[in-house]
Order: sequence, then C-alpha cells, then structure tokens
Amino acid sequence: MFHTRLTDSPLLGLYTDLEAGTYSIVATDEYNCKSSANVVLTDPKVLDPQIFGAAIVPEKITNRYQLTNVDNVEIDQIVWYLINEGVLCSGDVCEDYVDVALTADDTLCVEITDVNNCVALNCIALTYLENVDISIPNVFSPDGDGQNDIFYVTADNSVELIKEMKIFDRWGENVFSIENANVNDIGDGWDGEYKGKKLSPGVYVYYIVFKLKERDDMKVVGDITIVR
Repeated sequence: MFHTRLTDSPLLGLYTDLEAGTYSIVATDEYNCKSSANVVLTDPKVLDPQIFGAAIVPEKITNRYQLTNVDNVEIDQIVWYLINEGVLCSGDVCEDYVDVALTADDTLCVEITDVNNCVALNCIALTYLENVDISIPNVFSPDGDGQNDIFYVTADNSVELIKEMKIFDRWGENVFSIENANVNDIGDGWDGEYKGKKLSPGVYVYYIVFKLKERDDMKVVGDITIVR
C-alpha cells in the first residue's frame, strides 16, 4: 500500500489553502521504497467582474448593463439580480449583459462562476429618476366669470401632495397659505382674495413644496399675475 505526503510535513492526508509554488510529493510503500514527483501550483486568474452602465435609470426607460473585465476568464455561469426585485437571469443561458427598468432605487449585482468553480460578485447602486410633470399657471383672472378664476396646481401621479404653498404680494406679505393640499383640486386653490377682499391686479410670488412619491421634496418659486 502506498501513502502520499508533502515532504515538508509529517502529516498524511489532504492539504488545502496552499500558496502557489512547487511542492514535492513522496510515496512510500510498506517496504520503505520511495517514489517522488514535483507538483507546481499556480494562482488562478483573479476574478474581478465589473458592470458598465449608467447609475441613473429614468422612469419608463430601460438601461443596458454590460459585464466587463472578464475577457480572459472562462465563465461557466452568470447570474444577474436586483437586491429588491430578485434574480433577472440565472444559469448558463444568461448573457454578458442585462436590460433593467426600475420603479424605485435598487442595486444591480452580477455573480460569475468560472470553469474552476471560482465565484466572484460585483454590485452597483442604481438611482430611479422619476419624471415629474407639474403645471403651474402664470396668469389667472378671478373675476367670477367661471373662466380661470382659481389659481391651482395640476400634476401627474408622481406628486403625492402639496406640503406647503404660500403666496406673497409685492411687499412680502403672505396673502395665501395652505398645507397638505391636493394637486388637481380646484378646491385647494387660491381665489385671489385676502381677508375676504379681492386683491388688486398685479404680480404675486408663490413658494410651493411638493411631496413626491419616489424622490425628495421639490421646492418651486415663481410668480402669478392677477388680471381682471
């Protein structure tokens, strides 16, 4: 019966986590006859997959992300996934790219396994950019004719509400103020009055803070003109 051992070790068995280099293996039989051979261990190729693609994904837009820095790697499997959404592609049918559309911020990851069963992972953070469509009039005529009598804001469903809206006259006096108001609601608008009196035609300044569903609050400053 033969036993194998590394010449630098008194122990028999399986050796792991060896550094790259040349090792001598000696086999000794029951009659103390020996046979030896050299084995060269080399470091495997370093797996460092990278993801190429834009960090911002606009609403209703699909971005493509490419696996790079693997030109000299024999890949056995690629897995793409989003941290919050789960696996996009898994198995030997996955390509070296993936198309991604988002509804919220997320993190895209790619995991590769080479033919030596070595595994490497890389991830990039993706920011979802929501399109915000807000319409703020610049002129209104609160004269009671039923046409354009109220100053109010319209927006798409990316806006949750108006956290705050203030309107000031030319001297800086706050003539209208409302909080937690609805967009697209004429009932939460301004009728051009202050303390029950109709204000004079002229330019007024508004300050509005919008609460958005998928982004930080948006602050808007502008002016509105009253005509009669």
